[in-house]
Amino acid sequence: MPNAEKVKFVEELTGQFKDANSIFVVDFTGMSANETVELRKKFKQNNVQYRVVRNTLAKLSLEQAGYHEVNEYLTGVNGYVMATDDPTLPVKLLKDEKALKGKFKYKLAVFEGKFVAPESLDALADLPSRDELLGQLLGTLQAPLGNLTLLLKANFQDMLGVLESLKDKKENN
Repeated sequence: MPNAEKVKFVEELTGQFKDANSIFVVDFTGMSANETVELRKKFKQNNVQYRVVRNTLAKLSLEQAGYHEVNEYLTGVNGYVMATDDPTLPVKLLKDEKALKGKFKYKLAVFEGKFVAPESLDALADLPSRDELLGQLLGTLQAPLGNLTLLLKANFQDMLGVLESLKDKKENN
């Protein structure tokens, strides 16, 4: 029979899994304690959660969060990386970490509710962030208005030039 402390922990972890935009199941075998501490600091600075949880508790939490297909991936030593803001942030933070190559391996990713194969995660790292995409969208939306403004301004200047020429011609006659 589960104790109250574990039940509370599973409920808390289930809530974190539900709130996360992305969840990455990682194998961190071979990482030193210093590398782990540095990784945790980097994640914490960027509002990314990194937890190491027993597989039985993680399976319960993931199933309660609605991710029933992950059981086959939860073998061995696993860490769970969760991002609530930018779902691509964890992959981007580790993209250029040469010291962790081969030590920090992705087993599974749940990206905005959809399962992503570990081989596809490099493509996620190259995606622009949400803020960058919003900036691009805003620029795209503003471009036609800016062009229209310039066009109208040019037409008014041309018309003003014609009127001034007409005025000068009438004054000289």
